[in-house]
Amino acid sequence: MSMLSAQCDELRERAKVLRQGRWSDGADDARLMEDAADTIWELRGMVHKERAEADRLRDELEAVGTAAYLYGRDDLKADNAKLRELVASVWRLFTEHGAVHPSDLPEVDAVRNDMRELGVEI
Repeated sequence: MSMLSAQCDELRERAKVLRQGRWSDGADDARLMEDAADTIWELRGMVHKERAEADRLRDELEAVGTAAYLYGRDDLKADNAKLRELVASVWRLFTEHGAVHPSDLPEVDAVRNDMRELGVEI
C-alpha cells in the first residue's frame, strides 16, 4: 500500500471516530493532519513543476514547429533520405525510358516542382 493510500485510510478512520463522538488521541490526530497537509503541499509543488515543464515543452514545440521537431529525429532523417533517393530513381527511370512525353509538360513540371519542394535533386 502506498504512503498516500495508508494516510488516506488513517484519515478516514479518524474521521469515523470523530463522527461517532468517541474520543481519540488528539496528538495523533494532529500529527496525522500535519502529515496530510505536508503531503498535499508536496504534491501541489510537484504538479506546479510538471505543469511548468509541460508549458515549456509546448512552447518549444510551437516555436520550432511540429514538422521541424520531427525532422530532427535521426530515424526520420534516414527514412526521408531513402524516400528522396527512391523518388529520384523513379524520375530517372521514367525520363530515361521515354515514359514522359512532351504532351505531358504541365503535369511533368508540376511533379518536378513537387519533387524540388521535397528536396529531391533532379
